[in-house]
Amino acid sequence: MLDRFLNRSGAGMQIEEQDEHSLNGHRELRGRQDASVFPYGSQELDVDGQHMSGGWEKWGRWEEWDGAKSNDVQDIYKSLPVTPASSHMPDMPPLFSLPTLLTPQVPDIPHKNKEEAVSPEHVDNPPPQTASMTHNGYVDMVEQAIDRLNDAARRIAAVEQNKDRRSPKASRLAPLHDISGEIQRQSTPMPNTPSTPEASFSSSGESPMPDLWPWIPDTEENEQDIWANHTDPLVRRRFPDRHETARIEQEDVRRARAEGFRVSFLRRKHVKIQGKRLRLLFGCLAVMAICALLIDAALVSLTFSHSHRTTPAVVNGPPTLTLSVEGASDNKVRYGQNITLHLRHFTPLSKVYLTHDVEQPILLGNSSPFVTVSRTGAANVTTAVDTVNWNPGFHSIDAEDYTTRYTANATLEIVDSGPTHPSHLIINTQTLDFQSGIQGSNTIEPLTLSNDGNAAISWAASSDASWLVLTPNQGIFSKTETIEVGVQRGTLAPGDYTGKITFSSNVGSPIVVAVTMSVSLLPPNAGPVLMVTPAVLSFTAQDGDTNPGGQELVVSNPGTQQLSWSLTNNVLSAATDQNSFLTATDTPTASWLNVSQTSGTVDPKATNIIHINVQSQNLLPGAYIDTLLFTAGGSSTLNKTESVSISLTVTPQCGLTLSTGIMSFTSVANSTNSTVQPLNVGATSGCSMVKMVNWQASSSASWLQITPASGQVSPAKSSVISVSVNTGSMAAGSYPGTITVTNGTSTQSVQVTLLVQSPPPPTAPIMSASPLSLSFTAIQGQSNVSQQTVVISNTGQSALKWNEQAQELGGGWLGASPTGNVINPGQTGQMVVTVNASSLTPGNYTGQVILSGTDTSPALHIASGSPQTIMVQLTVLPPCGLQAPSSAALAFTATQGGSNPAPQSVTFTAQGSCSWPVNWQAHITSHANWLMLSALSGSISASGQAAPLTASVNVGSLPPGTYTTQVSIAASDSASIQAQGSPQVFSVTLTIQPACQLQASGNTLNFSTPTGQVSATQDITIQESGNCARPVSWTATGNSGSSSWLIFSPPGGSDNGAGATISVSVNANTLAPGSYSGTITISASGTGSSYVQGSPITVAINATVAGVSVSGTVNACTASPCTSSVPLAGATVSLVNASGATIASATTGATGTYSIPNVALGSYTVSVSGTNTSGTHYTGTVTANVTGNMPNINVNALPG
Repeated sequence: MLDRFLNRSGAGMQIEEQDEHSLNGHRELRGRQDASVFPYGSQELDVDGQHMSGGWEKWGRWEEWDGAKSNDVQDIYKSLPVTPASSHMPDMPPLFSLPTLLTPQVPDIPHKNKEEAVSPEHVDNPPPQTASMTHNGYVDMVEQAIDRLNDAARRIAAVEQNKDRRSPKASRLAPLHDISGEIQRQSTPMPNTPSTPEASFSSSGESPMPDLWPWIPDTEENEQDIWANHTDPLVRRRFPDRHETARIEQEDVRRARAEGFRVSFLRRKHVKIQGKRLRLLFGCLAVMAICALLIDAALVSLTFSHSHRTTPAVVNGPPTLTLSVEGASDNKVRYGQNITLHLRHFTPLSKVYLTHDVEQPILLGNSSPFVTVSRTGAANVTTAVDTVNWNPGFHSIDAEDYTTRYTANATLEIVDSGPTHPSHLIINTQTLDFQSGIQGSNTIEPLTLSNDGNAAISWAASSDASWLVLTPNQGIFSKTETIEVGVQRGTLAPGDYTGKITFSSNVGSPIVVAVTMSVSLLPPNAGPVLMVTPAVLSFTAQDGDTNPGGQELVVSNPGTQQLSWSLTNNVLSAATDQNSFLTATDTPTASWLNVSQTSGTVDPKATNIIHINVQSQNLLPGAYIDTLLFTAGGSSTLNKTESVSISLTVTPQCGLTLSTGIMSFTSVANSTNSTVQPLNVGATSGCSMVKMVNWQASSSASWLQITPASGQVSPAKSSVISVSVNTGSMAAGSYPGTITVTNGTSTQSVQVTLLVQSPPPPTAPIMSASPLSLSFTAIQGQSNVSQQTVVISNTGQSALKWNEQAQELGGGWLGASPTGNVINPGQTGQMVVTVNASSLTPGNYTGQVILSGTDTSPALHIASGSPQTIMVQLTVLPPCGLQAPSSAALAFTATQGGSNPAPQSVTFTAQGSCSWPVNWQAHITSHANWLMLSALSGSISASGQAAPLTASVNVGSLPPGTYTTQVSIAASDSASIQAQGSPQVFSVTLTIQPACQLQASGNTLNFSTPTGQVSATQDITIQESGNCARPVSWTATGNSGSSSWLIFSPPGGSDNGAGATISVSVNANTLAPGSYSGTITISASGTGSSYVQGSPITVAINATVAGVSVSGTVNACTASPCTSSVPLAGATVSLVNASGATIASATTGATGTYSIPNVALGSYTVSVSGTNTSGTHYTGTVTANVTGNMPNINVNALPG
């Protein structure tokens, strides 16, 4: 009867799945025990005077129990004390426990009056049951009922022992313990066929449940179990539905009446009250919801009207990128499928740039590689995997925050797409012919590098001639990269020229491109000629770092006429992958490339300097190439257009590298085997300037364990994380997890897939292998590479038969032995994995060894844990070698006595199997004290890392001319083994042009002019030769003593190369006859007050002023007026000025004539005194206003 009693009371109702955790495969009871008791309703029933409340009348359904009188049980029950809920019998564990109890719904009982519920008629003051009964009240009553049941069981044992009475089975009355932590969805199937409890225990392999009711006699050994071939209610349990509840209620009423109990119905007014309260509560909630909506609308309006005050949402954790593939639980995808990129924790509302491999943009539906995240820093975007943009194999996907430059990374594998191919550098042509051009002209041609494999290619290039240049001269790419190659004819002598460009890479032997060109003579007396040098410029910057230093372009005019030039536009000259970035960000070329001057004039044999600067801080990693187009006007201009290619390489910032981005584990449920896989953590080449990089790692699942969780790395030092799984009590299934490794600027994600297989039969083998990841490194041509061992274990109960299958993703380089074997239970076996790199070119190779296991039966049943996949990574390195410098020749041009030209840099790398670091030394091969190097020694810490060497020159007092020397670079690794290709040499040439020289047409000017006149004009021609900063300004000044009579014009001006003329004359109007001297000083300076040699120049001015002549005849007269006269010979003629001073005198001749030369202009008195032959003395005077030569100044002398 007790069994039926428990079944009726719902003591064994089936557990419902409650929470999200159970939906993931775990049936957690969350406090609901298998024996949970649930009341059916809130009725009150009095059975023969015994009152029970709160719906617990179901405990009072008394039936016959295998011949026992119902009165006996009733008497026992009536005598039960009410025990506190927390107390139990000290010698017997509690039969049931119920930590959690849900408030039951009142079943729909089909009574005559739906408002009534069953209740005994003779209840004395029954405690009221209200709708507000709390959860704790139910729990207390349930615990009291449990205690009563426990006590009832003991009292039943104390009743007189009737041998004919069937005792309860211990297996059904044993206290139930909490097994919620052990129940799993997959491992706890519901019984589908009737079975006895004993059969259930037996099938599971467990021992029978111990008899926890020792005081009850066990008399059932030989009697037939009434539950045989039926479903035991304690095994198959569930909650009754509302119809079954009503049926049970009707049966209870019928049985109570059949046994003579009077049943009456009580009105349940509290139901109506409860309904009214619920309606009132619902109305209040509706009003509150409307108010909340109104408040939300007001807040939204306020937000839009004050958008500039919006505070970004707080983002927790570093930015992360994870992938999901439709229909898959890992990061493996096939062509035609879509992948979804999940961005989390980025800067709110920022743009995130999506690329794969090395800066290959992922174009989304809007043909843009950018996605804008939400206010929480999250976004989900989907893209298709096609054969155009994706090669088979592994791919790295990066998401970079355009605001913070933080980068998140994940790995994708394209499977079932054929074998992958090792990377191989392909150049679209092996020869370049630049044809013929006149001196001073440049020619630029593109050259395309491509990769027909999967892994990225790191390359560097150098030329063997100073006239052969290229930009950029090194880089890393995945698919293609375009560079610009230029030839500079400049001042080369006419003739044919040949050169070569050598490309070295990490994937093969060097490749040589042959270059030819011709130079023709500049026509004589050529007009304006446009010449721009150098033909290319290269800039390098790191992502997020400061802008690189500026460089210079020189615009020259080797012609004979003035040149006018202009920079018309900036054009993207090469189709780089970064064009999509510039387009998406609306970033024109001009925003990252700045020029100091866009037009100008250049005089013959003169130059202009243009300063070039780049703005890299707004650019993401990649190679950017632009062309400056120069044009010159004039029909007679030669080289009317010239191009200059400028490249900017933005390298990634310091970050982390992982040996793999995908891991997989296979385990068996309830197995304790734990396989460990290594995860190598390294630093990128961008960390070369950082001593150590700190990293932290975390996992997203409790079953995924990593050790250690933090560490330090550098380009020369890596760390290893041990990754393992703990399946514990996990049910069979596939479980995804993620390992996140971060530093201050990047997040690397590793997708981990755990496959937990169902437990095998007890006699089946169980297979496991360790390690599941192998890494090999070999030198090109090396055949004997160290082998590695994989341990295969059998933890099952029967023999394991295994075999292997090696799959190379390109090439027959992977092998394993033995190919199969048998491992006994509890034993291990070994498989040796070998690689052969003798025929492989440098690069990265991926393969896998698949281990399959079966039992040894003829049917060959698949063993649990099979298959096991061992991933094999092979890196083939070129021998340790020193690569050629980025430029085989450096050329400097300077002006004598001028400033030093800008420094120039070369870079060189070491690659291959080196004992890092590689140390290098540089020295100048010949005596050249004008050349200085930024360093004479240094080290390279990792393969492919570029070592810069800057060369600068000191013009000093060097005379004009050409100076040449060489720089030799030797390298050896830390084991003192000289690197192949060492030493490498590059040349340095310094051309010193004559300084800007001021010249004048003469050093002296001589003037001769009559007094009172202005002399004829003479010219001084000035010009500048050499390398002048045009225009040249000049001034002319006379000395202080000559300022009254020395005339010159203009007194100053500027010269753009055509020269200047100064007109000079002498003003003798105020000068007495005689000789005069003076000077004119000419000073000049170039643009920016640059020095002009030879300035100042002094020109001497000599002036001779000739006076006028006064002449005439002296007549001897007898009386005045003189009517008759004779010439007076031998008379003295004196010229007296206004002050009475005699300035000149003369004696008359036989005819009485005289002449006084060099007479200054002015008013004079001519006085005569003389005696004739008869001894008569004569005197006379006359006034003369001398304005020029005065030939007729006659004087009549009278006796006196």
